[in-house]
Amino acid sequence: MLEKGKSLLYVSRRQFTSRRVKDAIYMTLAVVCGAFGLNHFIVPHGILDGGVIGIALLVAHATGWSLGLLIFLLNLPILGLGFVRIGKKFALASFLVITGFTLAEHYFPVHAETDDVLLSAIFGGCLLGAGTGFAMRATSVLDGSEIVALLLSRRAGIQLGEMILAFNILIFIVAGAILSVEKALYSTVTYFCAAKMMEFVLHGFEEYNAVTIISAKYEEMREAIVRNTQRGVTVYSAKGGYSGETRDVVVCVVTRLEVPSLKNLIYETDPHAFVLVHALHEASGGMVKKRPFSH
Repeated sequence: MLEKGKSLLYVSRRQFTSRRVKDAIYMTLAVVCGAFGLNHFIVPHGILDGGVIGIALLVAHATGWSLGLLIFLLNLPILGLGFVRIGKKFALASFLVITGFTLAEHYFPVHAETDDVLLSAIFGGCLLGAGTGFAMRATSVLDGSEIVALLLSRRAGIQLGEMILAFNILIFIVAGAILSVEKALYSTVTYFCAAKMMEFVLHGFEEYNAVTIISAKYEEMREAIVRNTQRGVTVYSAKGGYSGETRDVVVCVVTRLEVPSLKNLIYETDPHAFVLVHALHEASGGMVKKRPFSH
């Protein structure tokens, strides 16, 4: 019994150490990607990003103050709010990432990798989005605006994504008035590239989808999926609201890349099957494949 306890303690310590190492790697990648994208693509062309970074860029443009210092100072009260409302570990991790990011931004040279403003907007956004995604993987943030949006969405009952979008639209409207409409439009490109890259870093190509299949040939469907995809399925009974008939429904969780082949298999088994495909925020355990970067 004692040996078993020691073994479990050893495994727990290894998992804890592995988690801390992964977090350190993600935080380092967040700092490097964010600072490089900012100083080599965004700043040289006067483009903005959303959130606190966007506000800092606007203020730096208007006053000539240090961009890194502005990012740090603007994030400080937000981190304090996160400490009180979200948690100490989250606030500490975010403080480390934002401090590292501001120092890297200060010491990285400002140099345009290309004279093409559109390319800079795209790649600068991708790097900032990657930095944000890596920070979130380490249970932290690169930009304090996510904390503000999270807390406001809880209070106002508005979805987090909608809150962030509204906040950034306001920044781009102000940018259009202070800088130019052209700069504001390029900044919008940067923001959307950052959002898509952040989603990719968080979910990757293997974003999971739940596939719900309603078919009279549910038993053949179940066997075909298990045999050909090596995936587990769930079968439950449901009653049609229109027909009043009771049928078994088959549900399977697959990655986004596997959806087309699964649909082909479904319609080969039953051309009249009714299929629903919806994205999942997260899936783990059972026969679901483990993502390579997941904790």
